[in-house]
Amino acid sequence: MASKQPAIEYRPPRWLVALAVSSFALFAALAGFFIQSSEGIHYTLASLVLTLLAALGVVEVLVSRIMLESDSVLVRSLFRSQRILLRDVEEVRLDGGRTCLRLKSGGWKKLPEWLGASMSVRHRIGNRLAQLDGSE
Repeated sequence: MASKQPAIEYRPPRWLVALAVSSFALFAALAGFFIQSSEGIHYTLASLVLTLLAALGVVEVLVSRIMLESDSVLVRSLFRSQRILLRDVEEVRLDGGRTCLRLKSGGWKKLPEWLGASMSVRHRIGNRLAQLDGSE
């Protein structure tokens, strides 16, 4: 049986969080400007919609994470969470600048783009796969 390892959490980089917050601030300022200036209902509505989308982006980068647990990978985002059991993963590899899991069922699971081609997560998942294979 594989030894219990501590969970490792990967979160979006700080620059991505700063970009999302900056976008929200910019669109909120634009919305405030168009509401005050009476430039037209179309500009006001467009800026309010962009402000709402930017707010969702901020929440998304604050909620998003990848948890590498001893027996699974949990991919969490604003609207969806998915747990991939390591026993269902055949290999981990880099594909097109992204970390991907090749499933034993024949499919692929690409990890979020903000993770990129993280060698750390690739090696850690690979090590846990090797430990699982060694314990069976």
